[in-house]
Amino acid sequence: MSITTSSVLPAPVQQSFSFKLLSVPVPYMIHKIPADLKAMPRNGGTTLRMRRYNPLATAPVPLGNSGVTPPPQQLTALNIDAKMDFYGTYILLNEQVTLQNQDPVLNEAAQRLGVSLRQTEDQLMRDMLASTASFINCVSGTNGDNPTEITNADIFTVITTLRGNNAYSFLSGVEGEDRFNEPDLYKSWVIDLELLAA
Repeated sequence: MSITTSSVLPAPVQQSFSFKLLSVPVPYMIHKIPADLKAMPRNGGTTLRMRRYNPLATAPVPLGNSGVTPPPQQLTALNIDAKMDFYGTYILLNEQVTLQNQDPVLNEAAQRLGVSLRQTEDQLMRDMLASTASFINCVSGTNGDNPTEITNADIFTVITTLRGNNAYSFLSGVEGEDRFNEPDLYKSWVIDLELLAA
């Protein structure tokens, strides 16, 4: 009795296509979070001029009751120019790709270009922040290195520098506490539940 085997018949196509595409990992774009976004008007050139008025000096001397006019101050301003640069990329697709490929290539290409745009913005912002960042070396340690290991004095130096330059805090300071299995918290929680049930 003759048996038909795969060696007699032509070889099948040795692959099948899953029409559900795998997701593409996308990073978190974190470098534009503190950015101050500006918009350029149509036909507005390539440079955006921003102006900031300088702070006035304080007046700690009392005027008294004589009605003397205090000395005047001059109002000054600083112009900051931001010049626009252009970045871009594109994808070349053959018409056979859109006619014969088994997945929606144009949709995926548009999504990949969109992610590339946001990643480019994030990278440019990161490079700008890295090029303008200031640093303070630790000098209060005892290991003899330069910089030394970090100490409380170094942390206080950083805090003093930031506060002296009107740095904004992201979050207000909240002290950590070990409050696990604290009886008073458990009692107040039980009392609240009893009040809700009443």
